Amino acid sequence: MRLRPLAFVATLLFVLCAPRSWSEEGHSISEPLAVAPRDSLRDPNARRTLAFTPAPLERCDGYLVLEAAVAQVNVEANDWLDDHLVRNSIGYMKNVSPNRSLGGSLDLWWLQGTIAAAPTVRARQWFGRRQSVEASAGWVLNDRDGAVGPIAALRYSPHPAFTLEGGVCTVQQEQFQWGLGAGLPLYRYTKRTSGFAGVGVSGGGGVVVWAAEAVAIVGIGIMLMGMDD
Repeated sequence: MRLRPLAFVATLLFVLCAPRSWSEEGHSISEPLAVAPRDSLRDPNARRTLAFTPAPLERCDGYLVLEAAVAQVNVEANDWLDDHLVRNSIGYMKNVSPNRSLGGSLDLWWLQGTIAAAPTVRARQWFGRRQSVEASAGWVLNDRDGAVGPIAALRYSPHPAFTLEGGVCTVQQEQFQWGLGAGLPLYRYTKRTSGFAGVGVSGGGGVVVWAAEAVAIVGIGIMLMGMDD
C-alpha cells in the first residue's frame, strides 16, 4: 500500500516532464535536418567568384579566357595553310560593371609556319546574359615569318561559348630575288597589313580544341621521327 503513492507521484512527474523533453529533443533533431538540404544545394543562378565560360556580373565576379580560333588571312600564300591563322588564348577577365568586362590574355598566333606569343588587353560589352561584343589589342613578339607587331580584333559572341571575329595584323614574309651581277639570291623580309576573319570557341570547347591540337602535334612529331629513322 505504501508503494502506491510513490508510484502515483512518479507517474505524475513523468507525464508532466515528458512532453517538454520530447518537444526539445524533436526541435534539436528536426532543425538540422530541415536546414541541411537548403545549405547543401547550390542555386544554379547564384553568382560565382570564378567561371570557366564568359558570363556577366550577375553570374560571376570574373571568368577565365580559354579560347581557340581559326581565321582566314588576306595574304598571298604558297599553300592553303599559309593563309590560315590559328589562335589559342588563356587569360582572365574581371566584371567591372553589370555590362562590362576588362582583362587580358596571352595569345599564341600560328601563321606562316611560325608560332608567336602576343600579350593582349581586352574589353567586353554585354547585352544580356549571352550576347556580347569584345575588342582586343596586342603585340605579337616575333621577328620571323608570320604575324608580327600590332594586332587588333573585334569579336561578336551570340552565345558565350562561340565567337565570330575579324581584325587586322601585320604579316611578315621572307622573299628572295636574284642579285644583280653576282647571280646570288638575296633574302629580305616584306611586311604588309592584312585583314582576317574567322570563328572560335570558348570555355570547355576551347580546352577540347587544345587537347586535339596537342594530340595532332604529338602524332606529327612521331611521324617525323619515324621518317628520320
